Amino acid sequence: KGLVHRTVNLRFQNKLDDQEKALVADYLYHINAPEVSSGYSLYSFTNMIPDLPEEERGLYARQPVQKQLINSKIPTTIFFGDKDWMAHPRVKEIVDMNSEYLKLHIIPKAGHHLYMDNAECFNELVLDALNTDHS
Repeated sequence: KGLVHRTVNLRFQNKLDDQEKALVADYLYHINAPEVSSGYSLYSFTNMIPDLPEEERGLYARQPVQKQLINSKIPTTIFFGDKDWMAHPRVKEIVDMNSEYLKLHIIPKAGHHLYMDNAECFNELVLDALNTDHS
């Protein structure tokens, strides 16, 4: 926690007052301190909204790339962490609609920053994707 505070103090020394720097540092520390890093807490915030259906939770693009993915002829591999706040339930359905070109991997023990949370699994799957013959 001290490292985050020192870094924020140096980076924003002339831009924020002490109270603002402390708030920014605390925020950055607490969204990255859990066992799985990332903005998983942002997903949790939407869980506090009463009667919000599961498929509407999280923070998603207003104009998702759904149409582009469904109609794409470009081999595409999509990665999400199993605790990723960005992993929308519709992604699997979209991948299934164009399974010839789209592949989905859910990386265990990982949030949104899956390359940090489970680097070994992420690296292995990326290498597999890069070495796949798409001809």
